[in-house]
Amino acid sequence: MTELTIPKVDFSSLAELPRLYREVRTNASRNALLSELGANPDAAGLNALALRAAQSGDLVGANAMATLSRNLTSTRARPQAYGAPVAPNILGRRTP
Repeated sequence: MTELTIPKVDFSSLAELPRLYREVRTNASRNALLSELGANPDAAGLNALALRAAQSGDLVGANAMATLSRNLTSTRARPQAYGAPVAPNILGRRTP
């Protein structure tokens, strides 16, 4: 008589599903908020998006947007040597 072997199935990777679900949900929420920002963000718009991010439970994203708003406000308020304010763009480079 031949011996039957039962295949072993490893379900340990299923334990990652809740973390992956939260990560994908957070990224989708951030992408949706950032798509509303537009090409020329202002401090008020960033603050509003930071509030909405916090209300949706994304405190890391809310903190990042609030920091960007604060940096944008302080950068625009500080006069440059040649008199024109300089605002950081989305890539972090400064443009006159």
